[in-house]
Amino acid sequence: MKLIAIFLLITLSSIVNANFDDAYGHLKQKEYIKALNKFKPLAEQGHVPSQMNLGWMHHKGLGVEQNYKTAIKWYEMAANQDNEDAQHTLGNCTEMEKVKKMLLLKT
Repeated sequence: MKLIAIFLLITLSSIVNANFDDAYGHLKQKEYIKALNKFKPLAEQGHVPSQMNLGWMHHKGLGVEQNYKTAIKWYEMAANQDNEDAQHTLGNCTEMEKVKKMLLLKT
């Protein structure tokens, strides 16, 4: 029974990695819609690298309308899984928002 469980975990892990590699390949080729469609299901299943890439795509407006709120949502999901890169990125986004608000108040 343990062998079956281990086999299933390895198989599922291989599928996730293959799907991520495919999505990342689309991203590198600037095929943003294809990348988005591949990253999203993985990210929704808790795959941190996919969450980070979706955050970045929304942050930069790659294949989607630029949306900081959605970017932060994906960064938070990754950060909540103790991903240091996500925590750092999220902190930078928060600081940028504070600076923007301060600049708007000065005008």
